[in-house]
Amino acid sequence: MKKIILQEIDPGVRDILETALSIEGYQVYAYPDYDNLLGRIARFSPDLVIMDFKLKGAECRAAFTEIRHTHPKLPIIILSCNPHIEALCSEFGFDYCLAKPFNLTVIFRLVNKLTQGAEEVH
Repeated sequence: MKKIILQEIDPGVRDILETALSIEGYQVYAYPDYDNLLGRIARFSPDLVIMDFKLKGAECRAAFTEIRHTHPKLPIIILSCNPHIEALCSEFGFDYCLAKPFNLTVIFRLVNKLTQGAEEVH
């Protein structure tokens, strides 16, 4: 079973994504914060990380940089309600960004695409 770490501050969005991805067959470890994200990655060895880009995104950028430094091939999806997320995605070097609100079908396709070769990443 493919594993996903989901960091999303909004409990409604977090619950919907956790439930929907679980129904799709993923093991989801969901958290509201960035606390000990690297420890969680070490503990669960996820195939994908999904993170919330909140406000100006300083915490998200720092977490992304840490993950990229220690796990350079681990795919990361950034979710955001920031209207400029596509430009920020390029500016900060994020792998993939999705604007909120998003269609679950779109996220399912992206998650499936990014986890297909996951055995080769670890």
